Amino acid sequence: MRRPKAEVLGSTDWRLEHEIALFKYLKTQDDGSQTGTQVKQAVPSLASFHAPVLNSKIRTIRKKIQDFGHSYDPQVDSKPMDLSSTCSLACSAEDGPDDDTRPPTTPQVPRTLPGTPQSLPPGAPGMPDVRRLSGLVAGSVKRVKIESPSKSELVDSMVYTKPVVKSAPIQSTLRLHELMRFKDDKTGLHHVQIILRILTDHHMQFDVSADGKNFVYNLKPKTVSAVDFIDPEHSSISHPPTTAIVQYFHNDTGMEEFFYTVALPEAVDSNCISNRSVYRAVETTDTSGYKVTIMQAVAKVLVYMVSGQRSGNRESDW
Repeated sequence: MRRPKAEVLGSTDWRLEHEIALFKYLKTQDDGSQTGTQVKQAVPSLASFHAPVLNSKIRTIRKKIQDFGHSYDPQVDSKPMDLSSTCSLACSAEDGPDDDTRPPTTPQVPRTLPGTPQSLPPGAPGMPDVRRLSGLVAGSVKRVKIESPSKSELVDSMVYTKPVVKSAPIQSTLRLHELMRFKDDKTGLHHVQIILRILTDHHMQFDVSADGKNFVYNLKPKTVSAVDFIDPEHSSISHPPTTAIVQYFHNDTGMEEFFYTVALPEAVDSNCISNRSVYRAVETTDTSGYKVTIMQAVAKVLVYMVSGQRSGNRESDW
């Protein structure tokens, strides 16, 4: 009797229990060389995950352990921000131990905000950076006392968090790739050419699966801090849109990754034999307010050789 095909889990199936299981294993067993195959053998609950997803999670948690030591706790890091108190967010770092006892997720940079207690720890997560707010200079800002907003002013009846947003279904016709095939005139060998569109403000990686049948595009956002999205004209924590931004990014480690997987018509070798960037002239404004034109990368043109062929082999079916 034929065995049913094992279910393969993706990034949307990753839960807190998987994060904890992987963390416990890496904390005690990892020497920096543990692979996805070894982890799957040692932790059965992770065995069904797609290899690129699991390898990405291994890199992410390994980095957290390196940055924060064994004090990192996935359960604490995943808890949403509690806005049920009438205490303002600006003073929560001083009055409670939550943010002071947990390592900051951004480099510690001394900063002073209007109305922020002097004891606020440098680099407190989610707090606006005065140096990044246009028109404000840290040394010239007058510190004033801000009254704590009431609970009704501060808390919406339904709070959107990342888990809520991630669980909502998405419909999209977005395609980030074009796929074509050609034959080299000199060698007679067939190649797959992939045009990959680049999303700005993202770290990008791409790779071919071990069997050569899938192309995996990995995207990691660069802009992940609340301060990057706060309106410089309304930086007060009592401003409702600012409050929503601060809460949404609270406890966000900035390690989220997205995967875009393309099933290839035929297997290719894992080695990319050609990697070329495509640029376009883009007009933008520099820090002094002058319009300038820059060359921005907008796409990659990648070439892979079709697997299992020799000169003179017949063309595979597409």
